[in-house]
Amino acid sequence: MSQHEDEFMGPGSQSPEAPGPFVGMPPMPTDPADWIALLQNMVANQAQLQTLLMNQANAPRQLASFNNMNMIKFSDPTWFSGKLKDVDSFVKTIQSQISSSLGTLVTDFQMVTYFASWLGSGIPEKWFLGVWESQPGLLHDYPAFVQAFTNHFGDPDLVETAHQQLAVLWQTSSASTYVAQFQEISVHCKHSDYDMCTQFVDGLKDEIQVLMLCDCPEVLGELYHLAIDIDGCLYKMKKWHKDFLGRFKTNSSNNTPTSLPPSTSSTSIPTPTPDPVAMEIDIYSVLNSNGKLTPAKKSHCQKLNLCLYCGHTSHQVKECPSKKGKSTVTAIASSPSSSSSTSSDLENADPQA
Repeated sequence: MSQHEDEFMGPGSQSPEAPGPFVGMPPMPTDPADWIALLQNMVANQAQLQTLLMNQANAPRQLASFNNMNMIKFSDPTWFSGKLKDVDSFVKTIQSQISSSLGTLVTDFQMVTYFASWLGSGIPEKWFLGVWESQPGLLHDYPAFVQAFTNHFGDPDLVETAHQQLAVLWQTSSASTYVAQFQEISVHCKHSDYDMCTQFVDGLKDEIQVLMLCDCPEVLGELYHLAIDIDGCLYKMKKWHKDFLGRFKTNSSNNTPTSLPPSTSSTSIPTPTPDPVAMEIDIYSVLNSNGKLTPAKKSHCQKLNLCLYCGHTSHQVKECPSKKGKSTVTAIASSPSSSSSTSSDLENADPQA
């Protein structure tokens, strides 16, 4: 050993701790065999360091603002209870959580462990323990593990089940909710594009189907957008109509009078009366000064079988409806502008004389 090495190491001195994965160095050995063991240990540490650097280089890069995972909060998945209807949604939820983990779940074993941590007690937990004991290779193969999980708890005839679910699916609320339900089920269907479009339209509300008759697209994605747009327009129209009726009722209640004025007209239907002016003209043109018909006019009416009062052929003077309105003529004649003598002559005039 050189003088420099003696000054640096010294007998019985220990080397400083190495950074990173290295552990504190033991005292420098004096036996050649110990020197060989020390060198082999250093080579192993160097290989371990290279492996660590390679893993860090191959790992997905994370954004600088997300280096601290405590800053991100994710909603926890729902515990899987073993029900058949929850298998598909549970697998998708776990996969979404793994995709959003930002590099914390990298290896297959980490993903399988996270998947198993949300298996509920009972049958799901016992199944995982059985896989751990009998099929340990699945713990390091995440896709195979998920497939084994789906085969064990999933629907053995998923396609037929999806077809039955679509057959009984109807729109009961908004079109967007119906579209989401239809899309979730249609993933497992094997219908043709035409059958899927027909099935989708048949499940819509009647008011939406009627508006889609004019220009109905043949692509399922376009049908989704059209149904949602029509449903939105119908909702706006109904809301506007409801608001309008509310405002109309409010205005009507504010403008309605508290009490109606008394009616001035009689409830009975008044008897039709001839025009007073026309009656005056007719009377003075066919009557003498004594109030009787002229001989010529009377003879003319008798020859033509006309009423001697009004001149019509449908009746005689006894049934003349115009004669019944004499009271009206009398009332007009007895107005302040008429003399009492004229009123008396009109009342006592006998057209048959």
